[in-house]
Amino acid sequence: EREIIMENNYKYSGKISPEGTVLGLITGCLVAAVLSVPYAYITIFIPLVYFNVLATLGLGVAAGFCASWGARKCNMQNVFMYMAVGLVTGLCAVYFSWVYWVFVMSGHEWFVFSPLGLISVAQEVMVEGTWGMTNDGNITGLALAAIWVVEAVMIVGATIYMARKGLTSFICCPDCTVWFKDPTRTLSYEMPESISNLTDSLKQLHFKALHELTPVQPGEAGALLLEIYFCPACSQFGSFDLQRLEHTVKNGKVETKKTMLIERQLLPKEGLLELTQ
Repeated sequence: EREIIMENNYKYSGKISPEGTVLGLITGCLVAAVLSVPYAYITIFIPLVYFNVLATLGLGVAAGFCASWGARKCNMQNVFMYMAVGLVTGLCAVYFSWVYWVFVMSGHEWFVFSPLGLISVAQEVMVEGTWGMTNDGNITGLALAAIWVVEAVMIVGATIYMARKGLTSFICCPDCTVWFKDPTRTLSYEMPESISNLTDSLKQLHFKALHELTPVQPGEAGALLLEIYFCPACSQFGSFDLQRLEHTVKNGKVETKKTMLIERQLLPKEGLLELTQ
């Protein structure tokens, strides 16, 4: 949830790197190919629905994570290209999962690499069916095809999501191109009477308004959380987030709700020195 959209906030350059695209595809597809081997065995020999769902999402998440890692290594900063790399990687994961699934199902006899060959195998399997969720028999026909479609959508969706998140979770220093995601320092304050006046002051980089607030322990309910990010390599570039913390009790459990008030507001080095004094 966001209440205030700030100006002068950190934005990616939008750089499209051919090297980053290639490296992202190589790392993502390589991991997808490797993890498709245990994934095939899991889906065949462990016919537990929830376990299979976790395995399906895990394949997509791992492939997308590695794809974004490869793209970041070459300083690619275009969100849509990360999603495109995630899409191709996800389709690659679906393809290899079928290749190894057919190999294992055939008793380690058939390696079918042709997409048309895999479609032919799938048509034959639709007649015989595979394991079902009940004791009434195997799932066959269109119901089985629908499950395969859902499985493919889950893999590709998870891969695209993780590839995108692999960019948006990080900040790239424009001076030394170092990527970082962990805050340099975290400060917590008591909630002021007027949150709008405080955010307006911080938007203009007037940090004296913070000196009038009472510091509290991090994670305290009803507090403001200020997270400061600075490049760990050159310390010449940074930003900050301001969030409001609220604790709610749901089903007997305490849950923490974070409301983003200021997100990735650019912060000059002088501002860091003022905040850390």
